Amino acid sequence: MDLKQFLELFNPLPGNCYLQVTTKPDATTKALEALLKDADGELRVVLYDEDDALFRSPNYIDVLPQYDLVMAKKLHMWGNGL
Repeated sequence: MDLKQFLELFNPLPGNCYLQVTTKPDATTKALEALLKDADGELRVVLYDEDDALFRSPNYIDVLPQYDLVMAKKLHMWGNGL
């Protein structure tokens, strides 16, 4: 999927925070920042070195008081070979 198609399909929810894991900011990073700014959201960028990187993402539970929704996420750990 190219960037243009991704941006047409990506619909950020207002106020949400998104995480991008990358080796360097690029056109995708800039496009996501603009979309999330318009949606009052936040983009967090994690930069890592491909040679000795180890990224660990915890389990996370969102409780959204304005909705009857609890969202649990099981995330994974990856390092070299991502």
